Amino acid sequence: DKAYRAFKNSLSPKTIKKELFRGTSLQIGKAKVKILYPEKPENPPVLVHNNQSLVMMIRFRGASFLLTGDAEYQAEQDILSCYHDIKCQVLKCPHHGSGSSSTESFIKAVSPEIVVISVGRDNLYGLPDRDVIRRYEKIGSEIYRTDLHGAVEIIFDGENISAHTAVNDRKTDYLK
Repeated sequence: DKAYRAFKNSLSPKTIKKELFRGTSLQIGKAKVKILYPEKPENPPVLVHNNQSLVMMIRFRGASFLLTGDAEYQAEQDILSCYHDIKCQVLKCPHHGSGSSSTESFIKAVSPEIVVISVGRDNLYGLPDRDVIRRYEKIGSEIYRTDLHGAVEIIFDGENISAHTAVNDRKTDYLK
C-alpha cells in the first residue's frame, strides 16, 4: 500500500536487511539474542501466517526474555523439540493469549515469572482465552494484560526485574 511504500522509500540506502531464522545468534551490546523460530524454509511461503512469527530469546546479565510474536501450537511444539533450556523470567505471551497457543507443555518448559499479554480491550476474538490465563496462573506467573493495565514496562536494573503498568501502576519486583 501507499504508506508502506513511502516508509520503505524513506529508509536510508545503507539500511541492511538481514533475514533471521532458527539458530541465528546476535550480540547487541551486552545482550545475547538467539532466534528460536522459524526454521529457514526451502521455499519461502507467499503468504505469511502466525507460525512464521519470529521467536527470540534475549539474555542480558542473567535475565531472560522470550518474545514470541503470534506463534501458535505448531511453532511451540517445534521449539520444544529443538531446545531444552527455554526457561525465561519474562514472556511475551504467544498469539495474544489465544487458545491456539500457550500449551501446557510450552508453559511448563518456559516457566515465566512475568507474562505480558498484548491484547485489545473488548476484542472480537474474546482474547485472552480463559484457559490460557488459568495455565499461567497455575504455575504462579504474574500476568499483565494491555487491555486491563495499559502499557506494560519491564525494567531490569542488573539484579531485579520489575513490571510497571500505565493503568493502576501495578508494580511487582522479582528478585533474581
